[in-house]
Amino acid sequence: MTALILHPTVFAHTEPLESHPKPVAVDAVLVHTELVESHPGVGEVVEKRLETIELIFTEATAEITIILIKDNVEYHLRVEISRENPARVVGHIDSDADELTEGVYQVLWRARSAVDNHSISGSYNFEYQPPSSIPYELIISGILTVLAIIVGILVYRRLPARETVSR
Repeated sequence: MTALILHPTVFAHTEPLESHPKPVAVDAVLVHTELVESHPGVGEVVEKRLETIELIFTEATAEITIILIKDNVEYHLRVEISRENPARVVGHIDSDADELTEGVYQVLWRARSAVDNHSISGSYNFEYQPPSSIPYELIISGILTVLAIIVGILVYRRLPARETVSR
């Protein structure tokens, strides 16, 4: 990809265009790093246990901070920049994952480009609907226990009454 860079004096003078430096072609467009993908994504509803936030940028990052915010509570994530692809960053929620409650979370991030050292930041929201904290098997066994008790009570009520012997 090439970009056309014009010498700044071309537009500053009224002299003929031929007397000014010619445009120069360069190999890269001078654009700052941008976030191009995230997991969970913008506005996504997450229904499974949330352990990481993944951010993918247009170019490598040198430093990054990722914070989850809900109801003025901040969860600072332990960040890992991928060695294979330094544009990919994973924020680990770690022990705070069990503390995350249902609701809308804001992902707030600040990064420094490894290419041009430029700082960038941004944020987005997603919704978290965590799975039940009670294991499915425990719920089923509880329901079966309650049903067994109800059946036992109904059967007991239908048994003929015993006569008591008085002495």
